[in-house]
Amino acid sequence: MTNLAGTITDVLLQGGDPNDLETAELLRQEVDNRVVPSGESPNPESLEQAVSKLTPLQRLQSMSAALHLDRLDEMINNSEYVLKDIIPAGTISLFFGKPNAGKTLMLLGLMIDAIRNGHLKPERLIYINEDDNLEGYAKKAHIAQKHGFMMLNSMYDETGEVRSPDDLMKLLYALAQTDDCEGLVLLFDTLKKFCPLMDKDKTKAFFQLIRRLCHSGATVVLLGHANKHLDPEGQLIFEGVQDIQNDIDIMYSLSPVSSREDVNQEVVVQNIKDRGKVLMKFAITYEKEMNADYEVILESVTLAGQEAAVRKEAEMVIRKAIKNRLEDWMFVDAQLEADQDKRASRASMVAALKDDEVATGNGVSAHTLDKTLGKFVDAGLLLKQPDRRKNNAMFYARAPEWKTFVY
Repeated sequence: MTNLAGTITDVLLQGGDPNDLETAELLRQEVDNRVVPSGESPNPESLEQAVSKLTPLQRLQSMSAALHLDRLDEMINNSEYVLKDIIPAGTISLFFGKPNAGKTLMLLGLMIDAIRNGHLKPERLIYINEDDNLEGYAKKAHIAQKHGFMMLNSMYDETGEVRSPDDLMKLLYALAQTDDCEGLVLLFDTLKKFCPLMDKDKTKAFFQLIRRLCHSGATVVLLGHANKHLDPEGQLIFEGVQDIQNDIDIMYSLSPVSSREDVNQEVVVQNIKDRGKVLMKFAITYEKEMNADYEVILESVTLAGQEAAVRKEAEMVIRKAIKNRLEDWMFVDAQLEADQDKRASRASMVAALKDDEVATGNGVSAHTLDKTLGKFVDAGLLLKQPDRRKNNAMFYARAPEWKTFVY
C-alpha cells in the first residue's frame, strides 16, 4: 500500500498538473519511493491531513486517470474472458429469459467446462443462489463441492449475521473495499432477489456496488427474467427498468426452440447489448430425459456456434408455422413427396383437393391454400419458383436446407 495522498498533495500544492505525462511519471516514482514498510499500515490521520490541504479543484485533479495508468494498463492486459467470446473479464453481464429457459443450467454448465479446461479457477467462482428450493439447493451444493467453486445462500450462515440478500450486499460492499476482488466471478441468481427491478432508486445502489466490484477486478454475471409479452418484432423483453439495461455491459436473451417435452433441448442465445468482442448469437443444447438427475442434465450442456444458432432460430420459425397450420402442411408435404422431382404447382394441389380421397378430413381448401403456401414461403420452408418449360407456372418445393427436416 502506498501513501499516495501525501505524494499528490506535495505535487499539486506546487502547481503540478497530474495530466502532464512528466508529472504523472514523477508521481508514480514518488509513490514507489514511499511504500509503507512491510507489516505496517498507513497512518489514517496523516492521509486525512494530506487530503485536507487540497482545494476542491486539486482534489478532483488527484483523481486524474493519468495517476492510475499503470494500474489500468495492467488490468486491461491481464483481462481475458470468463467464458470465451461470451463474458469478458471485468464486465457486468445479464442473461435473461422466461422461466425454464435454461439460464442457470447454461451458465453453470459452461463455467464447469471452463474450470475443467483450466480457464477458470474454481476457487474464484462464487455462485450466489437465492432462487432454489431446498432440494435444488442441496443438489447444486454437491455439484459446487465436486468442482471446487463456492455456492451460498443468505439463509445458510453459521454465524447468523447474514439472514437476507440485503445482508449479503453489505458483505459484498466490504469486499469491494479490499484487494481480494481480482479474478473473482460473482454469479447472481436471480437479479430480482437483490434489487427491486421496477424501482430506479434502489437498483441504482445495487449497480453502483457491482460496478465497484468490477473496478476492483471482479466479473459480475446476473440472471434475470423476461416479460411475458414479446416486442412487436417477436423478441423477448427484459423484465425491469431501462436503467438496468443502461448500466450493464453485456446482455443476452435465451429463447428455447424445442418443446419442453423434447429430450433434446435447444436454446438460442441472442446478444442484445455488447461492450467488447462477444458472440452476437450462439446456441446451447442439452439432454433432458424424464426424471433425469440435474447433474446428468448439466453434464450434457454443449455450446454450439453462431451458424448453429441461426439454423436453430430458423427452425423455431418453421416449427411455429407448421404448428399453426399442421393439417395444411401435412397436405402440402404429401403433394411434394408424391412428385418425382419433389415439387408441386398450385394448380396440381388445387386439383388434388378436388379428389375426395385426398381432401377428406384434412381441413384444407382451395380458398386457404394460397395463404398457407405464403406462410410456409415466408417461414423459409418452401421456395416458390417459375418453370419456364411450363409457361412460367409457379412451383413449390422445400428449400434445400430443409429437404430432410421432420416436424
